Amino acid sequence: MRVSIAVAIALSAVAISATSAAQAAIRKQTHIAAQELETALQGFARQRDLQIIFRSTLVKDLRTTGVAGDLTVDEVLQQLLGGSGLGYRYLDERTITIVPPAPGGRTGDVSNSHDKGPFWSRFRLAQADVSSAQSGQAVESDAGPRGDSARTPQKISAEEVLVTGSRLKQESAEGVSPLTVFAREKLNQLGVTNVADALKYLTQQASWAGDANRPGGAREVRLRGLAGGTTLVLINGRRAVVSGLGTSQNFFDLNTIPLAAVERVEVLADSASAVYGADAVGGVVNIVLKSEIEAPTADVYYGTADGGGRERRASGSIGHSWERARVGVVMDYYDRGGMLGGERDITSNADYRRFGSTDQRTTATNPANVCSTNGANLPGLSAPCAVVPVGSTGVGLTPADFAATAGQQNRDTLGRYRDLIASSERKGGLIFGDVSLTDQVTAFAELLFNRLESRNRLGPEPRTNMLVPASNAFNPFGQTVSVNYAFTNDLGRAQYAESESWRAVGGLKGELGGWDWEISAVGFEDVAWQDNSRNAIDTARLTAALASSDPATAFNPFQDGPGGSDALLRSLVADPLPSRFFTTSRATQLGAFARGALFTLPAGDVQLVIGAESRKEDARIRVTGMNYVVNGDRKTWATYAETRVPLVGESMQVPGARRIALTLAGRYDNYDDFGGVFNPKYGVEWYPIESLLLRATYGTNYRAPSLWDLYAPQYITPNAVMQDPARNDETAVYVRSFGGNPSLQPEESDSMTAGLVFMPEGEGGLKIAASFWRISQDLRINLLDPLLIVRSEALFHDRVLREPQTPADIAAGVPGRLISVDSTSVNFGSLKVHGIDLEMSRPFDSAFGRFSPTVATTWIGSYEVADFPGQLAVQRVATAGGSSMGAIPRWRAVAALDWLRNGVGLTATARYMSGYADGTFGVPNGLHVPEQTFVDLQARIDFDAFGDSWLGRGTSIRLGVNNLFDRAPSFSNSTQQGFDATTSDMRQRFGYLNLTKRF
Repeated sequence: MRVSIAVAIALSAVAISATSAAQAAIRKQTHIAAQELETALQGFARQRDLQIIFRSTLVKDLRTTGVAGDLTVDEVLQQLLGGSGLGYRYLDERTITIVPPAPGGRTGDVSNSHDKGPFWSRFRLAQADVSSAQSGQAVESDAGPRGDSARTPQKISAEEVLVTGSRLKQESAEGVSPLTVFAREKLNQLGVTNVADALKYLTQQASWAGDANRPGGAREVRLRGLAGGTTLVLINGRRAVVSGLGTSQNFFDLNTIPLAAVERVEVLADSASAVYGADAVGGVVNIVLKSEIEAPTADVYYGTADGGGRERRASGSIGHSWERARVGVVMDYYDRGGMLGGERDITSNADYRRFGSTDQRTTATNPANVCSTNGANLPGLSAPCAVVPVGSTGVGLTPADFAATAGQQNRDTLGRYRDLIASSERKGGLIFGDVSLTDQVTAFAELLFNRLESRNRLGPEPRTNMLVPASNAFNPFGQTVSVNYAFTNDLGRAQYAESESWRAVGGLKGELGGWDWEISAVGFEDVAWQDNSRNAIDTARLTAALASSDPATAFNPFQDGPGGSDALLRSLVADPLPSRFFTTSRATQLGAFARGALFTLPAGDVQLVIGAESRKEDARIRVTGMNYVVNGDRKTWATYAETRVPLVGESMQVPGARRIALTLAGRYDNYDDFGGVFNPKYGVEWYPIESLLLRATYGTNYRAPSLWDLYAPQYITPNAVMQDPARNDETAVYVRSFGGNPSLQPEESDSMTAGLVFMPEGEGGLKIAASFWRISQDLRINLLDPLLIVRSEALFHDRVLREPQTPADIAAGVPGRLISVDSTSVNFGSLKVHGIDLEMSRPFDSAFGRFSPTVATTWIGSYEVADFPGQLAVQRVATAGGSSMGAIPRWRAVAALDWLRNGVGLTATARYMSGYADGTFGVPNGLHVPEQTFVDLQARIDFDAFGDSWLGRGTSIRLGVNNLFDRAPSFSNSTQQGFDATTSDMRQRFGYLNLTKRF
């Protein structure tokens, strides 16, 4: 890696090697007013950047007399808890739990002892579920310690937690599969305004789908560089189905989730179809929504880049808790301004010869290019083409006026008038609540909603080979000519998209006989409208205006300018077609499970979860003005089971094996449109020593064909052209058909991961993790190229139709002329990819504050793709892939260093991507996209640390710059727009200010 990323990693390595100072020894000026104990603990946690875990019922109705002075953490806690009967215990260097009175009437100890038992037992609670939330914020949890005095070295009997990738509760966030968590504070530090942008900092995502390439700016996640629809998205552990704007590509739009409603994002970089069903091939992203509002909060955000892309966001949340119930409401508003291509060098000039490519400027320009229709010279000129003179009014011209431009040609870059970043507005929110019906049964509900409006400016409409008859009132040549022209007036030509989504969840959960259970129902609807070219020129109206001999109604392409009055131009605009592309995605889901201990082995309890699900999905797509309708639905039911069997436990004192456990999972899914699928998964966890976890998994997975893949109607291209390889590359005009294929079967795959996690005791949170992973995918659903089908006609004899052979054909040994080719989707092709993930982190305290360095990197060793039977696999690692697949860089790395002292913080983040071979729509073009490094910086102030005034209490400010050094995207011809949208951010340097106030 080059210098920039090496410096970032070196800084992190230096920080990691530093010696940890004992938290208890650091004194800081502290002032906490007399108030409710719960509020005091929350404020103190923010001041000292701690996590203080407690149950609300434990501190209910308790108050503190306040604290003032130059004190250690332990001295503050002893004073805050004085007289309450409560104690506390350190779980790790930054996490403290409040201890209830011990059995027999004793109070919990308030010792500052750090000898709290084996390291793993301290770490697991600190990293578990709710307590992995924002550092510096008190977190309510039922995971408080049980037992006797905190002075006694012992394991903490932490309540087990759920970790994405398993439905079983476990003692540690480090389970059998690797997991990455973007906690709320991490999301804030990244300065992002949506979940999709946060996942750009995930090294396991090789590239992404840029919002400029999707209707309405819809965004998806694609782990491991796999195709769209192969990463499953969960919301609070429940499947999210296809969005309206993602129906044809089979993905869930991450933008439908307001960021203000998100508590954290958990990413499982391991296949999990045996646990969650279809689409979890590349992994799983679980978006965990807020489940409690500690205090009313308002948040405002403003960010901008040079040339556009301004972002504004405002959100508010409020909640309330009673003895047996709680409710919360989160509202979020976001809007973004557009950015035109003319604001960036690459897209303002499409003459890419300066990058070693070709001149891709268009000849549809203004002033226009005029040519004869038969290749002969234009009347009165010495060349077949000429350019409309600069400044021409288009009135009274003669061929002599074109003499100076004969043989010349105008070229222009119309991309400078088009949006690189579309403008959009989103309004959304979350309403949630639960109520304890009895001591064992709780009812819960949540409602997530979002509305989106988006506009993508398309700029001047180009017209090539536009025929202007001799009858045109302004035609100076007296014969029909061909004109390449661009409409310069801003007629509002743009792509528009709107969507409205609702997701409702309700259910019951509880405990019975030592087992916990849940029954839930989910309803989802996403309705979207797309107009791919509103305010476009109507061809029939333009043709009539070009033929008009009346100067008042004739269109004048010989003018250096708009070509007519505004009224005339408006009359040429096509009538609006409401809901031109209309999509609806609906789903209902029912689920139930029970979870508990089957029996006890010497190593511990054998845990089991069994459950069942049913789901009904339907998709409706209609294109107005065309006979194009998709009506598809499916019903699915599934049963699953998962168990964890401990083979060796600490009490067994087996040399070289502190703990060993096996995890087994299996799931059967039955679809009414293609049948049943069973997938198992096997995992093993082995602790040879207390601080080292070795783990491995293997499983089979699948991706179900989407409703679009199955039921999209047949579409016909009547005059397709190809060079027929079976007839010596003879030019063939044939009928091409493509569309859905109801006979499609699921894509199949298998995957494995193997790695380690090293967390040495006494090193204050040092973590080193490494994983090798491999995915092999078969029966991939592909829309095959007709030329490839004809080249392998023996394999596709039922898809190629030809005329009977003539005697001449028989003599020449060639088949009959081509009539038609059926190129509907088929199950063909394979993919094999493997790589290594590495991660290291080591928070530590010093006299200068708290430092938290992290480094994560992903190396892709191979990415072999074969999209056709008998085709040799193509190595795609370190190559571009176009907008449909995305680039596959060999290396991606993210290094971050966070510093915090007395409420003031600074976070620096470096993102690195190795270079790769460029290609045009996936075909190598001989160019190279160099490596790229981007540096982000954020400063923040938490005013809680500076006193207890009303204005300062609960107030924090963040000021940041992403892409600090204004690194421009590298040139790429991957989609012939000058940059690779799957690896680039055309905003370049982006500054923002974020203000949060808790009341």
